[in-house]
Parts: sequence; structure tokens; C-alpha cells
Amino acid sequence: MPALSPQSIALLSEFGIAALLALSFYLLLISGIVSLGQQALFGMGAYAAGLSAVVWSWPLWAGLAAGVVAAAFTSLVPGLLARRIDGLRFTLATLGLAEIARHLIEHLVSPSMAGAAAAAAIKGVRLAPESLLALILALLMIVAAAITLVERSDTGRRLRAMGEDATLAGVQGIDCGALRLAVNVASGAIAGLGGALQAFHAPLVRPDMLGLVAGVEGIAHALVGGLGSLGGPLLAVAADVALLRATGLPVELRTVVLATVTVLVLLRRPRGLIDEAFLRDLRAHIARGRTDARR
Repeated sequence: MPALSPQSIALLSEFGIAALLALSFYLLLISGIVSLGQQALFGMGAYAAGLSAVVWSWPLWAGLAAGVVAAAFTSLVPGLLARRIDGLRFTLATLGLAEIARHLIEHLVSPSMAGAAAAAAIKGVRLAPESLLALILALLMIVAAAITLVERSDTGRRLRAMGEDATLAGVQGIDCGALRLAVNVASGAIAGLGGALQAFHAPLVRPDMLGLVAGVEGIAHALVGGLGSLGGPLLAVAADVALLRATGLPVELRTVVLATVTVLVLLRRPRGLIDEAFLRDLRAHIARGRTDARR
């Protein structure tokens, strides 16, 4: 990897971690599921990874696995709820569950993660910044490739059919309840992986990782980027990192700017900038260009 400045390494690491959270929201949104609880699964992954180093002295790879498993297991709760309720009721339920998780972790788990001893324990298994960045980007590429394969499969087509019209999908023989459970667990695992990486990237694991602000940023990246392709959320995260985070804006102000951009985009393009219509037009334009080139 070419030599990078410490700031560039930190920003690229933030991009990879934020991209994983955005992809977890993207996977839900293309399935017609609007959750406000992915940040809790992200935080669950961070605390599971942190505890694995502080309490059990596990190596980094085991901490990452612990974060993924903890978040995936926890996501069974909203997954089972999604089999029974949907729409606004499910969205509000995930927000409530996320706040319950945040308060429980803040009072029961967070004290054991505070202090110099905990920070030293995590630092003891942390990779060098350049190596951690390489790991983050490699894992992001693996997750993106896996989502792409799913989207191109029959399962992906069923997910999008459910996202467009769950009632019609059910009439066509699609088991929407099972799909909702599966996609909640899968997206929870992705969010947990991002959280686990954050635990080994950030100086400390903090309860605000489970806060609503993190969730707003994640869902905004997915919505602004667009639901036509996972490239949309990735581009939105890249723009956020390059234009907002790199300038050192306070978190509160950055969130306000991101929320404002989200509203403005959705007023014109309800499914984001890179939506299905955009991709259809792009493919048609490319096809016309190839036809003209042959003449």
C-alpha cells in the first residue's frame, strides 16, 4: 500500500466502517424494511469485540467474530418481529429496541470498558493503522461482493419483489416472513462487523455508538446514494467522508447537513440518486453508444 498520511489512513478507515453500516441499511431498504435500530447492532458488535479483548484477552480475529455473532444473534429479535409486523410499527419497534439496548449497555457493560486498563487491553490486540485499514477495506470488498451475488440471484429478486409490494410477493409464493428474518440477521451481521472494526479503530468504545445519530447517518447514506445499486451508498459515504468529515465539522453540524441533503434528495428522487430508473437510463445510454459505434 502506498505511503499515506495518518489523517488519510484514519479517513479511509472511517469510510470502510461507515460503508459497512450503510450497506446493512441498504440490504434492509431494498427489501422494503425501514429500521432505526442498526446502530444498536453496530454498537453491539463494538462492545462484543471490545469485551473480548478487555475481559477475555482474545485476539483480534476472535473479537471480530464475536462482534458479528453478537449482532447477528441480537438481530433475531427484530427479525422475528418483522415476521409479525411491518411498516411504521416495525420502524418504531426497532427504534425502541435500540434505545433499550443502548441504556442496558451504558449501565451494565460500559463501565467495564472505561478507563486506561480497558484502552490498553484493546490497544494490545490492535493492528497498526495501515494494516487495520487494509483489513477494513478487504472485509468491505468481501461484503460488497457477497451482496452483489445475492442481488443477482433468485433470492435477490425475491428481496426486491418483497420490497416493491410484499402483498403481491406473498401471492406469488414468496415467504416474506422467512425472508424478513433472514435479511435482518444478515444485515445485523454486517452492522456488527462494522462495529467490531470500530472497536479496534477508535480510541475507546462508547455508548454513543448505539445512539440515534449513528443510525441517522447510516440510513441517510443508503437513501441518498440510492437503492438501485450498492454503489450508491458507497458513493454517498465517500462524499460524506471527503466533504464533511475531512473538514473537521462537529458531529452535530455534520448530521444536520447530512439530514438536510437527505430531505432535498428524497423530495426529487424518493429512491435516491442512483435508483433503478437511473440505472435503466444508464444501460440504455450505453447500449445506444455501442450501437452507434458499430455503424
